[in-house]
Amino acid sequence: PVKCSGFPFTQIPYGFSVSACIRVGNALGAGDIGQAKLSTKVSFICTLLFAVPSGILVAGLKEYISLIFTPDREIGALVSKTLLIVAPLHVCDALYVNSGGVIRGTGKQMIGAIVNTVGFYIVGLPIGISLMFAAKLGVKGLWLGLLSGGVLQASLYVIYILCFSWDKALKEVMFFFFSPGYFQIEQSLKPNMYKGIVDRLE
Repeated sequence: PVKCSGFPFTQIPYGFSVSACIRVGNALGAGDIGQAKLSTKVSFICTLLFAVPSGILVAGLKEYISLIFTPDREIGALVSKTLLIVAPLHVCDALYVNSGGVIRGTGKQMIGAIVNTVGFYIVGLPIGISLMFAAKLGVKGLWLGLLSGGVLQASLYVIYILCFSWDKALKEVMFFFFSPGYFQIEQSLKPNMYKGIVDRLE
């Protein structure tokens, strides 16, 4: 029940993530840093406007969500306690999912891979397993571990994006575009787009 309750709330942030990736990537490819920054801000605003109310909704309906799957009161009580942990995790999930889209749009996929590996496999999962078995917190402990990993991932992503050098990213994109061979082929296919890029750089 806990995992299923979260599924609908993660899919919409994934949509924001894909949109952010495309918009940011296109803006950088066109040499428009302002548009890339604007697309990043809008994607985060949309994500928070969805994630915060959905987290509140999950917390508010914690007593009733389990009834969709089972009438068992013991399971319902366990699910109710666990959903109080899952609710803030929804917000963290949405933030790092959307951040991942922005990161991919800037061509920094390696950063995303490192953050996800550290957050889930090195921090979240080990803490969750330790709390689940060593601390004897059961399922609640596992979700506390996942929450700690989610908070770390979201924090690292947001800090990285806030400190991100858009000028440097644009130079890297231009270096790739104007590399020998690639630029000649692409310029012949899309002369108008590349003329605009050159004009902005000048």
